[in-house]
Amino acid sequence: AMLWRSKQFSWQNFYVRKGKVYDVFYSIAATMCIGTTIYLGTNIILVWNDSVHRTWLHYVRKERERADLIQLIREAREAGNLGPSTIEEFK
Repeated sequence: AMLWRSKQFSWQNFYVRKGKVYDVFYSIAATMCIGTTIYLGTNIILVWNDSVHRTWLHYVRKERERADLIQLIREAREAGNLGPSTIEEFK
């Protein structure tokens, strides 16, 4: 039985099938590389956008707190609870 099977064995068919298997592996690997690149590129853009948004919110909060503090200082000076500024040419 083994002798009959060895006579039926064709190296040409073996290499053709091996090539088809390698083609499938190559296609899977290429698809995974492309998918990973797209995923990482999208993730970088989303993280960058989130960082810019967080920085903007921080800036807006600081400006609001600064405006509130200036208003409190102005009201305290108008009420006479706080003296004039010691900084030259302060507006």
